[in-house]
Amino acid sequence: SVRAFLREEPGGTEVPEERWRAHSLWFAGLAELLGPQLRTLDGRSKRLEIEASWPDLQLALATAERTLDRSTALRICGALAHYWFLTGMFLDGRGALERALALPGDHDPVDDARAYIGVTLLAYQLGDAPAAFEYIRLAYESAVAAGDRAVQALALAQTAYGKSLFGEVEVAEQLMAAANAAAADTEPWVRSEIAMCEGQMLRALGRADEALAALGLSHRLASEVGHEWIRSSAGYVAGKVLVEMKRPREAVTVLRDNAAAAYADDDVTSVLALLHTLAGACALVERHEEGAQLLGAVDQLGQRYSYSPVTVEGEDAQKHRDLVAVGLTPDEFARAVAAGKRFTVRDALRLASSLPSAPFEL
Repeated sequence: SVRAFLREEPGGTEVPEERWRAHSLWFAGLAELLGPQLRTLDGRSKRLEIEASWPDLQLALATAERTLDRSTALRICGALAHYWFLTGMFLDGRGALERALALPGDHDPVDDARAYIGVTLLAYQLGDAPAAFEYIRLAYESAVAAGDRAVQALALAQTAYGKSLFGEVEVAEQLMAAANAAAADTEPWVRSEIAMCEGQMLRALGRADEALAALGLSHRLASEVGHEWIRSSAGYVAGKVLVEMKRPREAVTVLRDNAAAAYADDDVTSVLALLHTLAGACALVERHEEGAQLLGAVDQLGQRYSYSPVTVEGEDAQKHRDLVAVGLTPDEFARAVAAGKRFTVRDALRLASSLPSAPFEL
């Protein structure tokens, strides 16, 4: 029917340029409708809708790039940034966002703010922290110009966490206070992300009990609205805190349960992050071999998603690998890692369910 319609059009089967433009605009609107709902209780079904429309969304973005339509390209990319993250398409997503941001044309601060905050996370997951922090700065400046308090709050909170990593305690605390103030009237998913950043900041500052309280708030807010990635992330950071507090059995509970929930939500990247930290907890309950198997599984499975905890977090992730390796001979460690590389995600989760644990609720 489409071909028959086009044969009646002037120019035969060649699609007129205005129809490409109309197609691109329509799917930009669809992306903006579905993208924000990925952080809700309907997130799974909305992800399936995006997947069903993926060829058209790619075509719409290609049209916007070809016609140098910066606004439409940024609308599409900004809305899909979280989808690219959830599906492990970090390279694809970052590339698309950076191409859109580089297009000539007027700069709408609303579009720029959403695109910059989206590319920040993708760059960070690829281990490019300098680019991520530069994108955070640009996201904040654009959000201020746009009056977008949600992006302002997120940028402030992420910057506060970054400052805490370099020991800038007073600056980090001031930025986090400003982030909480900016987020006061925003949606719960925004506040869940702010609380998660605050938990990360407090962990970096060595205030473990306060960190667990902030992460518990993040976990509850995210669970209530269906923001599954932040729920998993709060559990991930809480697991690290519990390992550092030498409470490994409680860490096993938090990490295992959140990994299972992330798997049920098809968020494999979060599963891998949680399992990597769980390997460190294994070492503290004298299960070094199982820990090495989990490391092997994460290494192998992570190649499918361009994801490596050590690439993303460097020394912080390496500490968990060192905890595991110290309890085994080099040959034992290598054999266990090799065995883990044959695991599926289900195999790794079954291993996690067999580990000793203790009750803990965020």
